[in-house]
Amino acid sequence: MAEDIESERQFLRLLRTYSLCPDVPALPTTTPAMEAAEFLRQIDLPVPTPYVQPDALPVGFEAFLETGAPTNRTYGPVDTPFGPLTLTATAQVYVDWDDPHDDVAGEHGPYTGQPGPHPSGEITHVYQHHGMYDIAVRYVWTASWAIGDVSGTIEGVETSGSYPAPGFEAYSREAVGR
Repeated sequence: MAEDIESERQFLRLLRTYSLCPDVPALPTTTPAMEAAEFLRQIDLPVPTPYVQPDALPVGFEAFLETGAPTNRTYGPVDTPFGPLTLTATAQVYVDWDDPHDDVAGEHGPYTGQPGPHPSGEITHVYQHHGMYDIAVRYVWTASWAIGDVSGTIEGVETSGSYPAPGFEAYSREAVGR
């Protein structure tokens, strides 16, 4: 989509410099795709703030990730020279659980489920070793837009956040003697 927008901009620049006919009326300075891209740049997309309730769990227990930010949001309508613009942004969720003992190094995802608290959250991880973990979440957004009968998508916008200091703790369960 970025290539399409850049091609449209180049076309408009060329037409302003080299007109097709001497009696052609003024050309538009924007397109529906350019309007949608500009609107997306002005939007403050939700930023995830990873959290696991409670802040610490015994190793071997399932940690349910919450992000404090929606993964889908609709904006508009806003007026454009082409008519009302509506944009729906949908995020894919990627998580770095910061678990060196995990079978996947680095980031996991995209997850198909939704973040949320126990028991409804669908993004979980089980830590097998005691430690403090700096969980990081990245949202990769796809924005679908429409102005009347014209529509398109814009990809590649990201927002991200990290677990509040000092991090999430997985602790060892010690047997209590009699």
